[in-house]
Amino acid sequence: MVQQFRNLGIMKNIFFCLFVGLFALSACGQNKFKDLEAPAFKEATANKSGIVILDVRTPAEWKEGVLEGAVLLNFYSDAFKEELTKIDPNKKVYIYCRSGGRSAKAAQILSENGYSEVYNLLGGIGAWNEAKYKTVAP
Repeated sequence: MVQQFRNLGIMKNIFFCLFVGLFALSACGQNKFKDLEAPAFKEATANKSGIVILDVRTPAEWKEGVLEGAVLLNFYSDAFKEELTKIDPNKKVYIYCRSGGRSAKAAQILSENGYSEVYNLLGGIGAWNEAKYKTVAP
């Protein structure tokens, strides 16, 4: 009888560890930022108050046209991560790149560093241009 209780305790511990492990694995890799399609991104960035619009393309890509009010922070810069986390964490951050890959990575970095309102332009400036939305000269 004592052996049965001991086995039951071991089984409970195993199930608890499995549960915690599965929960931890399910949380890994999940985005804490939100992807927005071009229309929602445009609407969200229309009022520039209290937000940062961040372009993480290269300087050459930047010269091709930018979203009004955007700030450039080259994703490939050696100081990228350090500069990225200098952004005011109290502001909503809207990020874009050429096609959405670099900006998603930047959004993930911000999310992992405690930024709670981070938004990625799904499809990048390519999707913005495809929707025929305005860009400006830098």
